[in-house]
Amino acid sequence: MTGVRGAFRVESLLSMAPPAAPLPSVPPLEDDLLTMAGYVQVSLLTAHKALVERRAVLALQVINGDDRIDRLEERIEDGAIDRLTRRPDADEARRLVSVLMINRDLERVGDLAEGIGHAVIELEADHPPIDL
Repeated sequence: MTGVRGAFRVESLLSMAPPAAPLPSVPPLEDDLLTMAGYVQVSLLTAHKALVERRAVLALQVINGDDRIDRLEERIEDGAIDRLTRRPDADEARRLVSVLMINRDLERVGDLAEGIGHAVIELEADHPPIDL
């Protein structure tokens, strides 16, 4: 009998709770920016690992993956500029400028990771690792 009463109480509490608010959707530009941030993070971590472990194979993965970051950067930039040409309100314009700035910075970090990849390959060719 108490099990039924306990279940009834939980049900009545649930029915009194306000409906859950829908999760806000992420606009496409911001979604692309988050995707790009993930690619850049993986690229930077892989470049670091390639450098520390002197692994040219990892360095090549970073170098080859930079094209994906560059293409996404161009798509985000084109989308933001397209929206800016439609004369958005002040809040939207500030958001779009922020997207462009973050986009530029992420692309630059991706390029730096690629540079580390090139340095690892050069280091590997000039100075093979020494086992101690």
